[in-house]
Amino acid sequence: MKMPHNAFKQQLLAGQPQTGIWLGLASAYSAEIAATAGFDWLLLDAEHAPNDVSSLLA
Repeated sequence: MKMPHNAFKQQLLAGQPQTGIWLGLASAYSAEIAATAGFDWLLLDAEHAPNDVSSLLA
C-alpha cells in the first residue's frame, strides 16, 4: 500500500518556512475564506476563542 505524500511535513523537514493563520473567529464563513486563501496551515482555536464543537464542525 502506497503511503500518502505529506507535502507540509516534507517542506518542514527541508527547512522551508510555512505560512499559516491562527483563526479565533467563531464563524464558518471566516474559516472558509481562510481555508482558500493559500496558507500552508490553518489552526482553529477552540480553547481561547468563542468556538465550540458545533461551530468547528460547521
